[in-house]
Amino acid sequence: MNGQDRPEDRLKANRAEFDRLIELAESDADRGREDAAAARLQSAARFAWFNHPGVFRDARWERAAARIAEHAGASTGSGFPSTTDHVIHVVTQAYELGGHTRLIARWIENDAERTHSLVLTGQQGLPVPAGLRAAVSDSGGHVIDLGHTSSLVSRARMLGELAAGDARALVLHTHPYDVVPSLGLREAQTKVVFLNHADHVFSAGIDVADVVADIRPAGQRLSLAGRGVPPAASALVPLPLAAAPAVDREAARKALGVADESVVLVSIASEYKFGAVGEEHFAAVHGDLLARTPNAELLVVGPSPTGVWKQLSERTGGRARALGPRSDIAAIYAAADVYLDSMPFSSLTSLLDAALRGVPVAALTGRRTHTVLSADDLSFEGMSTEFREKEQYLAHLEHLIGDADFRRTRGLATREAVERHHVVPHWLSHVDALMARLGESAVEGAAAPGDVATDIDRDWLDAELVSFQVASGLAEPSWLAQLRDAPYAPLGMRLRAFNAVPRGHRLRSLTFLMPDAMRSRVKRLVRR
Repeated sequence: MNGQDRPEDRLKANRAEFDRLIELAESDADRGREDAAAARLQSAARFAWFNHPGVFRDARWERAAARIAEHAGASTGSGFPSTTDHVIHVVTQAYELGGHTRLIARWIENDAERTHSLVLTGQQGLPVPAGLRAAVSDSGGHVIDLGHTSSLVSRARMLGELAAGDARALVLHTHPYDVVPSLGLREAQTKVVFLNHADHVFSAGIDVADVVADIRPAGQRLSLAGRGVPPAASALVPLPLAAAPAVDREAARKALGVADESVVLVSIASEYKFGAVGEEHFAAVHGDLLARTPNAELLVVGPSPTGVWKQLSERTGGRARALGPRSDIAAIYAAADVYLDSMPFSSLTSLLDAALRGVPVAALTGRRTHTVLSADDLSFEGMSTEFREKEQYLAHLEHLIGDADFRRTRGLATREAVERHHVVPHWLSHVDALMARLGESAVEGAAAPGDVATDIDRDWLDAELVSFQVASGLAEPSWLAQLRDAPYAPLGMRLRAFNAVPRGHRLRSLTFLMPDAMRSRVKRLVRR
């Protein structure tokens, strides 16, 4: 981001486009075109997800959702034939890789006394991971994919019908853009929990929640100050973790080509979480570390071995390697001596998984610690895990690399702290407390953002977030956000979205002309 594209200018432009898309949705709703309006509103939220508009929740967006839901009519179903020990998990998409899907599977596996079902609002023909499907089945629940219709309004009605029964709770794990819950759960009989797993970005769905459950203290502070969630409707539910599988450390290191005498540093995250420029890039910082510690090797899972990662490998004589996405994550952890958090954006699930294995962890967070952009967690309160200053961070890592006893001591302390919050039976106490509260509070007339005093510097956070989205390549143009939602829209809107695609991108965009249900069936056929 250069001087002529300042964060404050980008924020204003993002807000203007966000408002424009909401206005289009309102216009469609006024004309009785609910399906078009729903797709437009989802595009607005999708755009805000990747292009921070300076808000984390928006009253106008929520009013538009309420209008569309009112025009579309109420649900008429009777819900799951369930018991009060039934928890319905709602997810937009479930993936083979990544922490989001693992979170849901671990919740179900750890909460073994309850029945769990899974509802998919936008799976788009992707296979549901076998482990997640098995966890649901083993609990006695069901997997329901709403994708047999392309209409978001119809999916919302079906979700509303599923929430009309007597289940204990409906937990939203949905993507920040997903409009289906905001349309379908306005009159839900089942209590709704919004699990704020993407606490650093704009999110849809809070408007229909009875309780907002944050996964870490920084997220909860932002929910209170930036999302207008009343304290009575706020809860904290740490990420659920499972015991690490037994893996032969020596075999894992040999398979990875690690020298016997090397101290192995590991970092695991999606490539975009390493998106920064200049000397702040993870590769530059840890290239300096490797220059000081000739007995260390660095393995980075997620990024492809190109660009800055190729340069880092060449600079270190191959002691630093980007491995790309991997499925053998357990073996990577088994080979690790020290875990490094991604930067400038934390990968909290990976960090906690490493800590649970007794691997000491460290994070360089730059100017601020304990924010939604850093390695904030209940487990790390009072521990020296996050570092603001590069030299202090590098000195700590040099100590870990050079002193095996210090590594063991730090690793054991971190593991014990993580177990106290993230592993059964301790983690279940957070869930049981959440379930007990569902009949006591509701998100009604949420306080205006900023009414609750916190230590959050919103100007700093807004600027950091929008700068990160640009530097990492996450920021997407509006035409792309609208194209992604075209399959949920009527034909005329799909054609207009396609016509807005720049010519160099049109060939790859042809599939978006198909309705989502048809497009999903084609994907399944091709996969066979």
